[in-house]
Amino acid sequence: LKVVAAMLMVQASVGASLIEHTMLSLDTIDSSRAEALLDSGGGLAVGLAFLFRIWANVAWPIYAFLGVQGFLYTSSTKGYLIRVAIFALVSEIPYDLAMSGQWFNWADQNGMLSLLIGLVGLTLSEELSRRSKSYMPRVAMLVGCTLWAWLLRTQFGHFVVPAMFAFFYLEERELLRSLVVVALGLLVAPSSGLMALTVIIPAALACLLLHWYNDRPPIINKWVWYGLYPLHLLILGIVALVK
Repeated sequence: LKVVAAMLMVQASVGASLIEHTMLSLDTIDSSRAEALLDSGGGLAVGLAFLFRIWANVAWPIYAFLGVQGFLYTSSTKGYLIRVAIFALVSEIPYDLAMSGQWFNWADQNGMLSLLIGLVGLTLSEELSRRSKSYMPRVAMLVGCTLWAWLLRTQFGHFVVPAMFAFFYLEERELLRSLVVVALGLLVAPSSGLMALTVIIPAALACLLLHWYNDRPPIINKWVWYGLYPLHLLILGIVALVK
């Protein structure tokens, strides 16, 4: 599963950095901009941009799931949070370079920060729940952390954080958690219309992949797994700088 996730992650970053930013000079791709580009003869580039965006929307549920798996099975929650926090920090400049061609860009933040917010939320949720029989701490952490991800504009944060809560608290209820993850695509429906389908359908595909997950030990060393994210972004960032 980590190999599949890594492949999808790299493809998604290539689409966002090389195609949307470098080739099309767009911050994002939506239906109105796509129509304008099609009229100007950029059909192939637009098609590739949408294709790679679909790969990205297959990737984020898998990363949310893997983040929760690490949280469930780590020998040290504190150590796990520190590792994710370090790599979120290390990844920010490469992410900014890759996605904007700038050393610092506060418009949005990298995807490791989305995972970190979700993990902090789960940690606090579990700690508060041990002190109270109420479900309110879980609800408060879910809403609060999703809001923080949205305010900080972390990559896929408003999808990843609620998905992580679903994967954690609905671990034994696969169908329900899958429906929740797929339904997150509706979050973009009011502003993007049919663009929501580019989230809903790939998320459903990701849930199918998770259904077939065999829970075998990963074949990728954890440090290679962590390091791949900032490294591939750095390579794309260098390309963006010298374009």
